[in-house]
Amino acid sequence: MPASFLQLWRLDLTGVAEAAHRWHALSQELEHAHTQHQRQVTGPLKKDGWTGEAADAAFGFMTGVENRLAIGRIEAETVHAVLDTVHQRMTRAHNDLRTTVREAESNGYSVDDDGTISPPRVHNRYEAADQEPELAGYRQRIAAALSAAEEASNEGRNALAILHGDIMGQYRPHAFNEAGTDAQSAMDVLGIGTPHPPKDPDAAAKWWHGLSPDQQRDYTLFYPQLIGSTDGLPATVRNDANRIWLDEQLDNPDFATGHDAGIATTTPIDPRYGNLMSLKLALDSYDTAPPGRELYLLGFSAGGDGKAVVAMGDPDTATHVGVYVPGTGNTITSTAGGLKRIDLLQQAAGLAHPSGPVSTVYWLGYNAPEMPSVADLGIATTTRADNGAPAFRRFIQGTRAAQGPAHHHITVIGHSYGSTLVGSAAKGGHLGADDIVVVGSPGMEITNVTDLGMPADHVYAGASPHDPIVKWTSNLTLGPDPTTTDFGANEITVAPGDHSSYFNQGTDGLLNMGRIIAGKTPTLLHAAQGPS
Repeated sequence: MPASFLQLWRLDLTGVAEAAHRWHALSQELEHAHTQHQRQVTGPLKKDGWTGEAADAAFGFMTGVENRLAIGRIEAETVHAVLDTVHQRMTRAHNDLRTTVREAESNGYSVDDDGTISPPRVHNRYEAADQEPELAGYRQRIAAALSAAEEASNEGRNALAILHGDIMGQYRPHAFNEAGTDAQSAMDVLGIGTPHPPKDPDAAAKWWHGLSPDQQRDYTLFYPQLIGSTDGLPATVRNDANRIWLDEQLDNPDFATGHDAGIATTTPIDPRYGNLMSLKLALDSYDTAPPGRELYLLGFSAGGDGKAVVAMGDPDTATHVGVYVPGTGNTITSTAGGLKRIDLLQQAAGLAHPSGPVSTVYWLGYNAPEMPSVADLGIATTTRADNGAPAFRRFIQGTRAAQGPAHHHITVIGHSYGSTLVGSAAKGGHLGADDIVVVGSPGMEITNVTDLGMPADHVYAGASPHDPIVKWTSNLTLGPDPTTTDFGANEITVAPGDHSSYFNQGTDGLLNMGRIIAGKTPTLLHAAQGPS
């Protein structure tokens, strides 16, 4: 890029703009190829149950292909962002130079091809003195334009030098993680700082819609962890960002391998890697899902027991949304089972003939208690529920914000200790859900349905007579059994069975939860006793 006056004066940036456009088009093509490969190649093969040594080798190769496509998408978009930024800054410098020269010439100054500016002839030293400030101003503006052009050129060159560009030849270990880091480093070189979305979901939604399409795309690709974890942003955006971040984290060089522990293997043994891989495998199993049953990864973390928030169907466009909160013993490695349950809930809602599309959400956005032991009796206290309640309220608020001004019907379903979290989040009417359903509840931290701050006839509870959790733990440390008439909620019919039987296909409990999600009337053992 030119730094001299004549070069900047004659500068034609058409080629830079065209190159930026083509790099962006390439990024989109690589994204499309990646999606099609998952849906039409690896997805069907996995669904067909292909296993064995040959299958392992083939899937390993195909995963490498998909990784290269995904990395290429990030790097191509990074090149586009760099070229587009350089184009904008060089154009501004070019325009500033021409504006300054034309203004000076209209006032009688002359400008040579090397940028030397000379004042018009004067008749005495007083006129010359009067010209000095104006002359100095023109010289400063020309120098500033040349300096800005040179700075833009140098920053663009340095930003592009960070990228490797050899990923399409052969996949390197940690190349995915490296691509994300390189993209952020390139933005730092250009002086484009990390975005700061508001923490309030409503403000975050407004912030997002105020960005340009280029900013939205670049923030998603270059800062996926930040964008993917922001409540209030569109589900499609969060899913895209979180899947990029998941793949980058699975390629994290910081994960310990067997060699770090003196074991002859390069396979990561870091528990975070195992957590993330279990999540990815659960998501991959739905790669061929038809429209309406596709998965949206709305949040995750690998530390500790891990967390995962996944929607089936787009919750932003669905008429009815059911959010399922699991209970004791659930970790990120339980995601596959959680997805099976929201799948069954969505099917049950479909049987109830809802007025529009249905999305169901698996929300393990909190640290659920472990199975009780002498060392850990977290299930007996409200601590885990109270700690997770603010995040759950923020998620529901964010879902509303992403849906826009139209009101969508949201049902929250808490099972086991998940009902305790729902109760904690809903106390005082702060949850924002239309209906609440709890099954197999050990208690909701409240003594009466009126404490939820919502109409009693929109609160439902179900309990099997053979459920040991309800039988032995309700009415103790977490609150009374919410199915009792004194509690005041509707009691729905459920089939007799164990603590997990509420989600058995075809049973009364599952069908009733489906009816409530769909906005229909369930079958009741007794109606709500509290105020409607």
